[in-house]
Amino acid sequence: MENVVLIIDDNRDTVDTLTALFIQHGWLTERAYNGRDGIAAVAQLMPAYVISDLAMPGMSGYDVAEELRRTYGERCPILIALTGWDDQGVADQAMAAGFSIVLNKPLQFDQLMSAMKIAPLAEAELPLQPSSPSSS
Repeated sequence: MENVVLIIDDNRDTVDTLTALFIQHGWLTERAYNGRDGIAAVAQLMPAYVISDLAMPGMSGYDVAEELRRTYGERCPILIALTGWDDQGVADQAMAAGFSIVLNKPLQFDQLMSAMKIAPLAEAELPLQPSSPSSS
């Protein structure tokens, strides 16, 4: 769905804040507080965007991206990673897992909105299947 965004993060404050901001800007939102629930929400909603934290207990954001790319291929929502780690290696691993864009926390909402505008361009350059981070 074109104006639907799914936010996945184990930090409820982050999810709730982003949800409120997206709603104020006319988006429909869904929330998930862990990777497994995020995967299930994608199956039900097929959002245009999935915004996911990378470091979550159980199923990480990396795992979420790899699973979504493997399952949906060309139909996969645009994936945007959020991370508290300002490290190029983390960003590279996230991109290898299938994310189109990696943003560092804390971030301004306008940064996220700008990234969502350019993400489809980055998406066009991604392979259909993610490469395994351990294969590099």
